[in-house]
Amino acid sequence: MKKIFSILALLLMTAVGATAQTTYTVTVKDGTEDAANWSATPNPAGEGQSVTIKYNGTKKVKSVTAVQKTLRPLAEATTADLGKIAGADGIIYGTKAAAEAAGTQAVAMIAYVGSETDHTTYKHGLAIALADESSDGWSWAESACEAKNTSTPVANASWLLPSQNQWNAMFKANGGDEKSYTGLDTALATAGGDSSKLQEGDNYWSSTLYNDYVAYGLSPADGVASWDSFSVVYHFRARACLAF
Repeated sequence: MKKIFSILALLLMTAVGATAQTTYTVTVKDGTEDAANWSATPNPAGEGQSVTIKYNGTKKVKSVTAVQKTLRPLAEATTADLGKIAGADGIIYGTKAAAEAAGTQAVAMIAYVGSETDHTTYKHGLAIALADESSDGWSWAESACEAKNTSTPVANASWLLPSQNQWNAMFKANGGDEKSYTGLDTALATAGGDSSKLQEGDNYWSSTLYNDYVAYGLSPADGVASWDSFSVVYHFRARACLAF
């Protein structure tokens, strides 16, 4: 017998711009049964445009409820948003797919929300980029991360090379500590895929200097985050963060 079920299919009809025509993206509420078999056309849709919702599964649908929800900017992020996506538009999205469906680029994963501060632009939280910036010396790492403020600007946020303390804050916020990055890596894999995880066996620069010639680098391996000081000329990877 086919199961009859009712869904509060929260069709998140979300305004993503106040341009000549506001557009909306439609998604199914997290936890909806058989969610993969629902689709909306067109998606995104323009203001006043009719949207067709289809269910292609084998169960019988009792009801569908559409709910309009307002998007939240990064400035309103809470610890409940850890693991969610920061869009290039400065908006919080539940998933990378939701950001792309809204017509924006998924640029980072929210990795820390709190009050630990050691940077003038680090006011509320950090979102870690979904990909590395390749590898080179320490000065290059800082420049590469800060250059994203021009190439991939995000409203009310700043790209930077994270400090040692900021790396540690992200580790702890995701269930680890100063010596464990497993939780952060798991969250990155969920948010952006395995390619977003830190590269084990490689080193990552932090912005924290020991002196003019030596900076602190992170060496992730087997779940352990090892820190040491290295010559600034070494070719290490960089992973940018958004401070918001």
